[in-house]
Amino acid sequence: MIELQMNILSISKGLLFVTLLFIGCKKAEKRENHLQTISKEQNVTIVDTVVSEKIEVNQKITKDTSWSKKTNRVHSWDINQFIVECSQGYRNELIQEIQYIKSQWEHTKNPLVVSYQGSDIGDYLHIIFQDSKGNHYDFGSGNNNYSDVKLFKDTLDYIDNPTSINKRFKIYWDWKISSFPCCSGAYEMVKAYQPSIIKIEPYMR
Repeated sequence: MIELQMNILSISKGLLFVTLLFIGCKKAEKRENHLQTISKEQNVTIVDTVVSEKIEVNQKITKDTSWSKKTNRVHSWDINQFIVECSQGYRNELIQEIQYIKSQWEHTKNPLVVSYQGSDIGDYLHIIFQDSKGNHYDFGSGNNNYSDVKLFKDTLDYIDNPTSINKRFKIYWDWKISSFPCCSGAYEMVKAYQPSIIKIEPYMR
């Protein structure tokens, strides 16, 4: 009799487990359907705003066109997605600046073949390169990786290395989170996505 009761209890526990498992699966399915419904009704688009901060500098890049596709993805972002940290008093001005930068870089090739024109600390830091058509590219606000290239004798004061001036380089770039001073000469530190050097190497024809 006792053995029969234990068997019945064991069977009951098994049925309870299966029932709970079934209910859990149905709840998960219902939640997924609910999220999909919200996405459709509100026309929600999920955009990957994470840009890799760790890229192997010595990685062999065989398809240059893939870099152009990668950097072009940000042009579908809302302008506010570029801003990570900024005080409310400077936000509108930073938005205008990013809109301008975004428009200037929208059709920029990647990689770039350019010559180094030098750095300048006037209102803000400027790190200028020029292509064969005379177009200028400023990485002064970027979160740059200079690899083994010595653009500066002193990276604290950005004193140019004379041997790098007018030298041609191949630059792979991307939009990365960078901290830089802004705006109207106030030097308020902000954090936002900016065009940044991922890899730079001497250009060999």
